[in-house]
Amino acid sequence: MWASVVAPSRDSQADAEPFYVVEVRGTGVLVTRSARKYTSLSEVEPSFRAVDELLDEVGPTARRLLVDLRKIVGRNDPEFEEALAPYRRSLLTRFPETGLIVRSVIGRLQLERYLAADGLPATVFDNADDAMWWLDSGD
Repeated sequence: MWASVVAPSRDSQADAEPFYVVEVRGTGVLVTRSARKYTSLSEVEPSFRAVDELLDEVGPTARRLLVDLRKIVGRNDPEFEEALAPYRRSLLTRFPETGLIVRSVIGRLQLERYLAADGLPATVFDNADDAMWWLDSGD
């Protein structure tokens, strides 16, 4: 089972690549972030609300969440970080076990620092095969 999640938009990006794709895999869920950039802070809340609605349908059997961040194009301006923070926390604390995939060892170290600063427990992977094994072995 999979579903694409596209944040509503007032511009021509309505038919653009979704921000997130959600896929249920056994008793785990894979959420993949696309390379699509947020062009406005007003897109953040609807994109996460749509993901939440899909995750509500998964039910209590899902034990692990894996978020694939390898395609994301970074944006770290203070306004964006502030808008994103509560949604990121909500997503990453929704399941008993959470993992994230990044492109590189440096990305893994940076994300581990952010997670520690936020007090969020998660496993960070820089190897997709290891991450998928982790997700699928949670059955």
